[in-house]
Amino acid sequence: MEVEYKRAKESLKYSESKLGLLFEQTLLGVIEWNLELQVNEWNPAAETSLTSVSPLQAGQAVSGASANFCRASSSCPQDEQRYS
Repeated sequence: MEVEYKRAKESLKYSESKLGLLFEQTLLGVIEWNLELQVNEWNPAAETSLTSVSPLQAGQAVSGASANFCRASSSCPQDEQRYS
């Protein structure tokens, strides 16, 4: 039982590491939103592309300025929910 737990823990650690590297190094912008439609985190590609069209910086978006972020980027999950 302990061996299985150790293997599962190592497998989870490997998967989390792999996902973290993919998130940080992908050329595609990835934005994580919470249930309140606030930005939790975004990767460097998202920051590069979105801050080039918006004066909003990553720290402002992550601190909860999602409404401004949405207006500046003209793409907002709230709009998708409203019109679906």
